[in-house]
Amino acid sequence: YPLSLLSHLSLSLSLWSAPLSCSEGFTELGFYNGSVSQTDSGAPCLRWAEFPDYVLQYPGRGLGEHSYCRNPDRESNPWCFFRQTSGAIGWAYCDCHQGAARLMGGTSSRSGRVEVYLNGQWGAVCDSHWTDRDASVICRQLGLG
Repeated sequence: YPLSLLSHLSLSLSLWSAPLSCSEGFTELGFYNGSVSQTDSGAPCLRWAEFPDYVLQYPGRGLGEHSYCRNPDRESNPWCFFRQTSGAIGWAYCDCHQGAARLMGGTSSRSGRVEVYLNGQWGAVCDSHWTDRDASVICRQLGLG
């Protein structure tokens, strides 16, 4: 739908509680401190407390009783440990696009169908019951004001 029609649509704002990008959670020292907790392949991250050697090796770098992605070693991308389908423990970079939004199929860069990236894929947002507040949120997220 063209953005001019977004004021007539509605979207639950709880959808936007997901982090928008890993780049939004970095501290001034370069450590990721956000709330992404899923790998690029969609696997849930394991709790850092399950890896006490890392917690001890990197004190004060945000590791603990949570499964949020981190980069305690100052890797440029946040990462986490996860359980592979074989049962083995692996590590992977995190899904930094979770919750991102885009417009598709419009006649300009300011119109189109709203799509959200969730669980490794893009999907259209249902178009009923949008409020002006919902439209304002998505417009800001898309950099349109």
